[in-house]
Amino acid sequence: MLSFESDYTEGAHEQILQRLIETNMEKMSGYGKDRYCDRAKEKIRTLCKCPEADIYFLIGGTQANQIIIDAMLKQYEGVIAADTGHVSTHEAGAIEYTGHKVLTVPHSNGKIQADVLRDYLKNFYGDANHEHMVFPGMVYISHPTE
Repeated sequence: MLSFESDYTEGAHEQILQRLIETNMEKMSGYGKDRYCDRAKEKIRTLCKCPEADIYFLIGGTQANQIIIDAMLKQYEGVIAADTGHVSTHEAGAIEYTGHKVLTVPHSNGKIQADVLRDYLKNFYGDANHEHMVFPGMVYISHPTE
């Protein structure tokens, strides 16, 4: 079974640790205003082919998930996730704090199955009262294999 407990349970790759040792004593302002962040922003703009893009770094996955979900959904929409998914078990409070309900569906080995999602949507839109319910606005995928 896949575990979506946290992205903070593993150590860093040796090359990352080595680079941190090499740059540890460099004095920089931080908060995304140093030369390393500037270079990363330029690489992202280049890869996205969007030279004018504003790039902001977040400190963790919870903040990233919450901000993206809130930005993508309308006020009356929720996010569908496996009942074992990260946003439905470990981050539900952060997601629901902005008013977007986490709509859970059963999982199979930690994954959402297409037929389960199809049935969920069919039942939602088949309900004569669906206009008074939280609309499914997006699907959250906890892991690339999902």
